[in-house]
Amino acid sequence: MNNADYFKRYLTGITQKNADGESLPGYKFEYYTNSEDINDTIHRGALKNITYPTGGIATFTYQKQNLVGTSHKTTIYGDGIPRVWFGGDYVVVAYYDDSRGNLDVKVYSWNGNWISDEPSAGGFNCKLDIDSLQVVTQSNFFALSFKQKDRALMNVYLFHQEMGRFGNWSYENYFLDLASNDVQTHLAVGSDFVVFCASGSTQLGRYVWNQQLKSWNDKSITISKGNYALAALGNYFTIGIYDTASKSCDLVLYYQDEIYKQWNSKDITTISPVEKDDKGNPYLSWSLGNNSATVTFIKALGSNIDYAMQVYQWNAEFDLTFPLSNSYSVPQDTKEPFYYSITTGSLLANLGHLWRYNGSEWKEESLIVANEVTKFAYGSDLAIALSANSSDIKQYNPYRDSWTNADLQGSWSNNKYEPTISGNFITIDNGIFYKNNQGQLNKDRQSISSGIKPDSIINRAPFYIACETNDGQTQLFFLKNDKVVNTGSLSERIYVDNASKGKSGTFLGGFNAFVTYKGDDFDQASQLNLYYVCNESIQGKIIDFPVVKVTINDGYQSSQTSYDYDTSKIAISVGGIVTEYSQVTVIRGSENPRLTPFGKTEYYFFNGLSIEGLGVTDFKGMPPYYYSVLHGSLYQQKVYNSKGDEVTSQTVEYNIETQRQKLGESGNVNLYGYYIQQKREESIFYGKEISDIDSNGNASNVGVTREVEYEYDSATGLLRSQTTYNYNSLGVRIQVRGLTKTEKSVD
Repeated sequence: MNNADYFKRYLTGITQKNADGESLPGYKFEYYTNSEDINDTIHRGALKNITYPTGGIATFTYQKQNLVGTSHKTTIYGDGIPRVWFGGDYVVVAYYDDSRGNLDVKVYSWNGNWISDEPSAGGFNCKLDIDSLQVVTQSNFFALSFKQKDRALMNVYLFHQEMGRFGNWSYENYFLDLASNDVQTHLAVGSDFVVFCASGSTQLGRYVWNQQLKSWNDKSITISKGNYALAALGNYFTIGIYDTASKSCDLVLYYQDEIYKQWNSKDITTISPVEKDDKGNPYLSWSLGNNSATVTFIKALGSNIDYAMQVYQWNAEFDLTFPLSNSYSVPQDTKEPFYYSITTGSLLANLGHLWRYNGSEWKEESLIVANEVTKFAYGSDLAIALSANSSDIKQYNPYRDSWTNADLQGSWSNNKYEPTISGNFITIDNGIFYKNNQGQLNKDRQSISSGIKPDSIINRAPFYIACETNDGQTQLFFLKNDKVVNTGSLSERIYVDNASKGKSGTFLGGFNAFVTYKGDDFDQASQLNLYYVCNESIQGKIIDFPVVKVTINDGYQSSQTSYDYDTSKIAISVGGIVTEYSQVTVIRGSENPRLTPFGKTEYYFFNGLSIEGLGVTDFKGMPPYYYSVLHGSLYQQKVYNSKGDEVTSQTVEYNIETQRQKLGESGNVNLYGYYIQQKREESIFYGKEISDIDSNGNASNVGVTREVEYEYDSATGLLRSQTTYNYNSLGVRIQVRGLTKTEKSVD
């Protein structure tokens, strides 16, 4: 988990008792937990040995493996202006070439290597306003939209990961007519829906993902005409409908019943006055929480700016309450981001104004700093205000239900860097701190150097912290548990500070991936480098520590079983936690995998790669379309004798069912997911003693074959029958035997 606040529990033993309650010998488990036992080939916490009730001891030996063919990095080339967005386990990269009127969109996913998918081969052909291009991501889908240049039209593309096909994406496209080319467009996503609209129109596009049909359902509605402010989270979205003449804004909540998937709406309130920009768009922003929505808006413009923030809250039935309403004033020339409120967990913040919801009420607090430009950061029960000459750091103690000054263990310089918070890692100027489970902020021995661009720090704890130096170099701090464990640098840039700064697609740090470029202008970068952070590194091959030998000592003698892995066709889970090998060879009675005194057994597994990716040449049956769902399933097993001759083989075929028949009716029903059925199993036994002579008098050594086919009830998925076919070494069927669910023989 890479979280120092968590402890790992180990199973240290199993006690056995007989029916009379008398203790019997049990099992004992030991692990590598002592520092003197840990080395470069052993992970802390790995299983060391097992002591069995009979007294035998199994000892596990590990080996550090550099996984051939794996990589942290890929280089992306494109024509035009690049843009980048990060999803949970994917990265969207777009290049727009205005000279050709072409938008090229690729999606990158990592499973030990970066793989790319281009849902629309050749891209999307149209002239678009690059400043209107935006992407909003969710865990398994994202929405992309833009305005066309030569037509009053908003294009919206909805991309979704294909089930059971890692790295593959499909999309649907929609359009929205605009009142004019210069109107403001809006795009937001919830947990399973996308909403979009454009000021001056009355059409609100609302598309909900249908998990059964694996497609988007059109739930679009008509709304009152106005200029809009739109936001979405979870199973709801909010919209502000602004009337420029009266300067009033109607706030409306739309929410989806999570059981029946029905949409409902509630009028929140009408607020007035709300000031507008020169295009008639309201100075109003939303900040959403799990059960609350905060609206921040400007009430009056003058020598001072008067603004207000109001909180609207609801319960599980969406019954609304209005617990907070506050008004403030800031100087007209302020550079502080008063216009936006921030909701993170149960913490709500606006500049130095803080509230923490404790389950029944909002606990208020303030950050107090000198009257100068202040930079703020907010995180889980923590808030920072930092200026050139002063600072204030507050944290909420949920056990005491009160705000306190942060318990800081360490100091920092005065470089005027932007503070950041991500999880329990905090940066305050050049200092890197970790907040432990007692609330203390302990400074790391590593610090951010001087000469850093103040706004360039990217905090993506618990994986990495990155920043850019004044001369365009990237500094990296790799994190593990509660500290910086590795550092690095790149002669590449990670920060966009040209005219595109702050625009959609120009923030280059994702959760566990980031993008770099070279040159002065990101908009002219024809080459991007995409990195994946795994095992506190972005360089070299991925490293694994598999078991290579098990030694069993029964008190009389020791015997060994060795394990050899094919590292060329592996898949790695997100975060680099699990390595899935497609081929493992087991050698019994030998410490050396090259020596096979008692033969060997080869196991072939599905590991999330396609048949083509696995390089399987003898696959029988139709290659599985949903190949990723077969993670860990055995495909084939081959047994060899000590001379290297194949003795037996076993091959298993599977069906991935995504439909079922209606109970007692005709027709099928789409499943929300899938289930796996074993379709067929083939076993072949080889040997000269079982060879036959064909019609030409030649010996046939193809072996005798046993096939088992399984038939299932299409409504319940339960096994109905299995049929066994036996063939001699000439391929002639010699026996058929079927077993139904009542085990009746039908020879």
